[in-house]
Amino acid sequence: MELPSINQIQVFYNKEKFLQEYFISKNRRPVYPLPKRGGKRAGAGRKSLGVKKPVSITLPDEVWNEIDNLIQRGDYRSYADYFRSLALKK
Repeated sequence: MELPSINQIQVFYNKEKFLQEYFISKNRRPVYPLPKRGGKRAGAGRKSLGVKKPVSITLPDEVWNEIDNLIQRGDYRSYADYFRSLALKK
């Protein structure tokens, strides 16, 4: 394994020093301008479908098999999607 030259070490040291001094302030927070995209903002993100509550349902095996077939066929994406559609039917 070849050892780094003095010039390579000096460049690395200067780069580290530059990054520490330029990008990190005394309180360890970034001081460079942060991008305006991403992060938590009012109105950002996926809208909620409603309140989430855990539910346990007991059904006969043949009913669960029918629900599984509907999901596999692509009529519903998941159990939650199936039961949500039943609850929201008018």
